[in-house]
Formats: sequence, C-alpha cells, structure tokens
Amino acid sequence: MAASLWNQSSLFGCCSCSSKSLQPPPKFVRFPSRPFHASNTILGFPTPFTSTSINPTPLFASTTNNETEETQNGEDKKPSPSLVVLIEAYKKAFLNGNETATSQIEERIQSLANKKNKLTQKVSSLSADKVSGKVQYLRLQADFDNFRKRCEKEKISIQSDAQQEFVKKLLLMVDSFERVKQQIEAATEKEKKIDASYQSIYKQFVETLRSHNVSVVPTVGKPFNPVLHEAVAREESEVFKEGIIIKESRRGFMLKDKVVRPALVKVSLGPGNKKSSAAPAKSLEQPSTAARIDER
Repeated sequence: MAASLWNQSSLFGCCSCSSKSLQPPPKFVRFPSRPFHASNTILGFPTPFTSTSINPTPLFASTTNNETEETQNGEDKKPSPSLVVLIEAYKKAFLNGNETATSQIEERIQSLANKKNKLTQKVSSLSADKVSGKVQYLRLQADFDNFRKRCEKEKISIQSDAQQEFVKKLLLMVDSFERVKQQIEAATEKEKKIDASYQSIYKQFVETLRSHNVSVVPTVGKPFNPVLHEAVAREESEVFKEGIIIKESRRGFMLKDKVVRPALVKVSLGPGNKKSSAAPAKSLEQPSTAARIDER
C-alpha cells in the first residue's frame, strides 16, 4: 500500500517535472548602452505611437497616402489623429531627440493646416455665394414687383381706353337725342305723349351713363378751361366777364377723371369793344376751329 502510494506520488511528480521542463526558458531584453536618440524606436508615445518595435515612418506614410484614396474611392477611412495627440507626440519626440518622428509629425501638422485653409476658403466662398444669391433674389423680387405693378397699370389703362371708346360711340346717340329734342315742338296731346315717352327713354339712357361714371362737363358760367372746353366763338357780353363761358354748342363728357369729349362753347370777351381785351382772348381760342366757324 505504501509502496503503491509512493509510486503514484513519484508518477505525478515526474509529470509535473516534465511539464516544467517543456516550457521555454524566459528571455531577458538587454537595452543598448548608447543614448536613446540613436535608436529608431519611440517609447512612451500615446496612441498611435505605442509600438516600440515598429518604425513610425510607414504609419505617417500610410495616413498621407490614404488621403488621396479617400478622395478617389469616396469611402470613409479611420479618423486621423487629432491635433492635440500630434502635438503631444511631437513634444515627446522632440524631447527624446527623434528627428524622424518630429519631421513626420511636422508634415502631418502642415497637412492639417493646409486642409484647414482650404476649408476656410471654401466657407468664405460659400458665404460670398450666399450673399450674392440673396442680393440676386432681392433684385429678382423687386423686378417682379415692378413688372406686376406695370402690368396692373397697363391693364387699367387698356380697360379705361376700351371704356372711353365705348362711351364715345354712345355719345353719338346722346347728340341725336339732343337734336331731336330741339326740333320737336309738341302742339297736340298726341305729340306731347310722344315727347314725354321720348324724354323718359332719354332720361333712362342718361342714368345708365351716370351709373358707369360718365358725367357732363360744366360749361355756362364757368371759366374757360382748355382741357375741358373747346372754344368755337368769342363775343362781347355785358353779363359775363372776360374768359367766362356764355353758351354751350355741344355737351362734353368725362369718364371718371378723364375727358372723353371736350365741350364746344362760346366764350365772353367782356363788355365793350376793346382791342386790348380782344387781343388776349385769341390765346384761348383754337385757330383752326375759329377759322372754320368764321367761314361758315
């Protein structure tokens, strides 16, 4: 029994000894006695400079080459180290005297600075485009408002011209009514009834014109106005002063504030036959019309 236990313990002991003998012996790293700056390794760098056995040159070279790949392929790559990380790495590399790492970090920082300048220029360009676009929009809006107002004015002018032409044609009927009124002399009861019916029709016609903003130009007793009146004759008058209308030959009409047809009137020269008073009156008379009337 004791012999068997001893054999088992010796067996397990041998196994443990054999397992220990299979493990490789520990290796000891010996650092060189020369200064640290003579080596190409970077110790104590934060991410991404934590490797002590890999040269950092491929790391920075890959980051610079990947920039063109990002623009060509349009794919999102891993974000580059921030400026704070680069500055910290630059400080440690500078203190350790690693010129290779410092030059690479300087190139990387310069690349970031160039990228920042490009982005700044792009932002300023977009801002300028925004301002110019806003100015162009305001100009287009002002032009559109002016165009709309001009169209409204033209529309009103066209409507007014069309109404004036229509009223002018209706005024011919008014003249016919006026001439018939002057010629008719009702003697019998039958003629008086005809005249009354005629006057009622004429009254309705005049009311229709008034409902469309058609008004009569005032004449007798009013001062002569070359815009509203047209002088066909001049004569002396003991009742009216010089330049006052004494008789109306044909009615004038207005549509709202526009003259559709001026009134034909006779203007007073004042009392007495005075050349001094007759001379200035000629300026109020239209020469062509006055000559035609005198010939008749």
